Amino acid sequence: SPEHWRDAMFQLEGPAVAQMQAAFLDNWTKTNARVLDGDDYFPELPPAGLRAQALTLWFKANRLPDHVDAMQQIIQKVLQDCPHTTLQMVLEPSENPTSVTSECVEQLLATCYQHPNYLDRYYSLNPQGLLGSKRVLIVVDDEVIDTVDPDWADAIEEIATLVGKG
Repeated sequence: SPEHWRDAMFQLEGPAVAQMQAAFLDNWTKTNARVLDGDDYFPELPPAGLRAQALTLWFKANRLPDHVDAMQQIIQKVLQDCPHTTLQMVLEPSENPTSVTSECVEQLLATCYQHPNYLDRYYSLNPQGLLGSKRVLIVVDDEVIDTVDPDWADAIEEIATLVGKG
């Protein structure tokens, strides 16, 4: 349903790939009346050993926005070494969580999408927007999460996920 999103990853090889792609295309065309075709939707896949990996980078510091340049360098290096990965970035501010600004999160995401991969194209097909190949979680202490500025929380939750830590 549109309210619930599940993220499942698996790897298929051989003739089953074409069969699943045909089934997906059939369903997509029936529900959207739009044929998907071309390299934007079906890019050449990397060799099996270089395909998707799931990685998490955990950044914890006072004044996280002061460290955006360093975080971007780490993200660039990770994605250079593992270009076909899903990447979850966890930001855990040691102080006031509202110090993590929307601009900070947008800068990190922009770094992630400088060189999109086939997973980014897959997730971009989701009608609700890009939800998964690169994502940001902001960890906030449970006793603080209910006291943060609601405008800040609304703005952040447009581009990241707030997570309580108990």
